[in-house]
Amino acid sequence: LRDQLPAEAALFHSVPLIEGGREQELDLLVVWPGVGIAVLEVKGGHVTADGGQWHQESRGLRRPIGSPVLQAQDGRHVLSRYLQQHSTTGVHHARTAHVAALPFTAVAAGFTAPDLPRTMLIAQDDVPDCAGIVKRAIEQHGAGHAPLDTAGVEVVVGLLVGQLVGQTSLLSAAEEHEQRVEQM
Repeated sequence: LRDQLPAEAALFHSVPLIEGGREQELDLLVVWPGVGIAVLEVKGGHVTADGGQWHQESRGLRRPIGSPVLQAQDGRHVLSRYLQQHSTTGVHHARTAHVAALPFTAVAAGFTAPDLPRTMLIAQDDVPDCAGIVKRAIEQHGAGHAPLDTAGVEVVVGLLVGQLVGQTSLLSAAEEHEQRVEQM
């Protein structure tokens, strides 16, 4: 995905979000100017779903897992609320979609499910065009008013990267200011 995205797009992995007392992690987050925002839930190994129960098989071990669709969807909602609470620019109105990525699982082209249209799924055969799938998912299913502009990307990146000015930085700034005053 990183190699397929344009240089102006931002790609994050393992984005931690806390809402109330609950922690949420976004496996991948794409912030794409002119397009919007996508939250991807990635499940490795061979993934199956039967009767609403999802399973992941890797190295011969099969175990139940949570729905990657619900995880991505929930992550998208938590992110939207975070952006709404922390930005005055309206970036939370940008088109936003969630995508399930199963890069080691073959899925038929005609697959569909009520909560997972094929256009919101990256399967094994889709990996060579995963950026195209992300873009189409945002454009077709993205809730929001408009694509994200370049300034919006910068706002989102700034909010997610965070800014914590340390004591050393404040002292350095004060020393620089003092030196400038003395030189005048």
